[in-house]
Amino acid sequence: MYYHLSLGTNLEPQKNAAAILHALCAHFGEVVICPFIETTPHSIKTDKMFLNAVAIVRSDKTPEQIKAITNQIEVSLGRDRSDPNSSKKDRAADIDIEHVASDLNFNYFKACPEPYIHEVLKCDPKKRTDLQEYGVPYQTGMQVLSFDPVLQRLKSQPYAPKPPQTHVRLFKP
Repeated sequence: MYYHLSLGTNLEPQKNAAAILHALCAHFGEVVICPFIETTPHSIKTDKMFLNAVAIVRSDKTPEQIKAITNQIEVSLGRDRSDPNSSKKDRAADIDIEHVASDLNFNYFKACPEPYIHEVLKCDPKKRTDLQEYGVPYQTGMQVLSFDPVLQRLKSQPYAPKPPQTHVRLFKP
């Protein structure tokens, strides 16, 4: 299954955005990502801007298992999941499952009600955040990130959706 995730941080945002990506690559291998951009906070009273992104990971795990992994990543970066008001506070990491599907398709994000997701999908180069200082290759658009064990760092390649496969059958009379 493909898990369509929204990612966010507004505490030490560049450092934590990179840490989120490193952790996702460690857990899932490849992560298809639309670059982090700076966004205005929604549904939270704060003077700190957010960095948000959307990502897709592939896994045979259940949604509950994926949520446990994303919660563990959030906690490892300092989020207090036991606080009933944690969703209304500044946070080092926020990872939500927005959609689960049998295919990898960024169009599923268009149905999400969160305004920042629609901003992220535009991939506006003026809003992109450079995370190279934290070991994340510069992203020029949708990218596939993975960890290179030989180089001990993340590597990146452009994401290119595969065209739909068509099957042609030739019939001989």
